[in-house]
Amino acid sequence: YIVEETGKILLNAKCSTCHLRHLCRTCAASALLEAGSYDAVPEYMCRYAEESLRLLREEWEKLKNGQDISDR
Repeated sequence: YIVEETGKILLNAKCSTCHLRHLCRTCAASALLEAGSYDAVPEYMCRYAEESLRLLREEWEKLKNGQDISDR
């Protein structure tokens, strides 16, 4: 019974197809806790993933330009 019921819990379509999914830390359980339902979108997690990508790109540019980032 538990396996059948948990199999029905799916991440929402927006999150499942998002290009930032690999950076995002949301899941159906966190969506429930943060936004009230399993298929909700915790919007702050979208902003978190976008900012993570921005910071990664910034660091990548520094590395490409030969800047030392080891002091972090």
